[in-house]
Amino acid sequence: MRNENRWELPHSINLAAFCTNRARVRGRSVGWVSNPAAVFAGGLKPTTGMIVLKACRARPCNWWVSIRPQKRRPDSKPTLRNASHLGSEMRTERLPGKLSLTGRMAALPAVLAALWLLMAGSLSAQSTHALIVASASGEEQFKEQFWDWGTRLQRALTDQMHVPKEDVLFLFEDPAKGAPLVFGKSTKSELMRAAEKLDADSKEGDLVFIVLLGHGSSDGNNYKFNLVGPDATAADLEQLLGRFSRQDVVLVAATPSSGGLTRTLAGKNRVIMTATKSELENNQTVFGGYLVEAFENRAGDADKNGRVSMLEAYLYSRKKVEDWYEERQKLATEHPQLDDDGNGRASSVPSAQTGDGLLAGRLSPGSPTETVLAAAPAGNQKELRELQAAKKKVEADLAALRYRKSSMEDMEYQKNLEKLLLELARTDGRIRELEKPR
Repeated sequence: MRNENRWELPHSINLAAFCTNRARVRGRSVGWVSNPAAVFAGGLKPTTGMIVLKACRARPCNWWVSIRPQKRRPDSKPTLRNASHLGSEMRTERLPGKLSLTGRMAALPAVLAALWLLMAGSLSAQSTHALIVASASGEEQFKEQFWDWGTRLQRALTDQMHVPKEDVLFLFEDPAKGAPLVFGKSTKSELMRAAEKLDADSKEGDLVFIVLLGHGSSDGNNYKFNLVGPDATAADLEQLLGRFSRQDVVLVAATPSSGGLTRTLAGKNRVIMTATKSELENNQTVFGGYLVEAFENRAGDADKNGRVSMLEAYLYSRKKVEDWYEERQKLATEHPQLDDDGNGRASSVPSAQTGDGLLAGRLSPGSPTETVLAAAPAGNQKELRELQAAKKKVEADLAALRYRKSSMEDMEYQKNLEKLLLELARTDGRIRELEKPR
């Protein structure tokens, strides 16, 4: 295939950054692309040509992309819709280690996948406000374990997810163990004080992420999160969550006997995850450690879009819990579950059939949009806010569409997916223009 520039794209690459910088593949330079959004949508430039994408069997390559030099008619426009004719222009060839795709419907998923990857690295996150609470330990081994889990999650959120440090609060039974890292002691009063701070700092539409790590108990009717001094009951947690009616809330109870919380805490715009499926599962749990692991180095990022959604973190942790018991040939004494549709009937495996997973799938901890806006030229900030709001809506529509995929005809799904991704491409392209310093 002469006169083509070939790019090999690793799983973890930021496609937008890749396309806007010179790269070398097998020792050869592939040149510059000044507008990756337009190019990947089928736009043509005088020195480039149409985009051809093919699946790649060889690891670590997801896709290889050819830009075929091609003349275009003077009256043709390099618009997003030019991507629709790719299939008819492609040649059918077999290359070593490559899988050819022919026909429009064969090419379309690849084009859409590239568009999705292009935008995914820059999808704006809600402002995130997190509260990590380690329970009273009771034993030195648990004290060290809960400290390890809490500090690792704190670092993952601040260092890797870029949540501002002041927006990640950590309560621990012995604040002196790491004074700069700890907001307060693991007591009921400090828990409520931390909630007040989250309420004061967060805005409508922000993400409030609360993680309870350690020991929990139940008398069969009432759950208690074990703290230093009086424990926090399910009623206390409901009161705490009641502050955040304007925000999206994720509460993770990674403790024994936590299963009943999905019934008592379920509500609108709430994701409730528990380590157990009932109050009767009262042995120590490992779910919390794997939840932390899901966010570390984005291990739970199943779709490789650079973010870990709450659903991805849950599914990663759930699978790891299953593996942990199987590897040790032990009877599983914890069965994680999730509720996010507000009906209080949690699912072990969230899906369109169970009704759970849609909200969790679109929520990801990350750096606040305000940080991006602050760095943009002052004259662009109003339009940027409007575009970020529009982008957030499209992202939510995309999440809802993917959630319904199993119940849709393939043609209908692809048509709707194309429409949303092209809309996202246009919005994202304009955002990129406005974010550039003058």
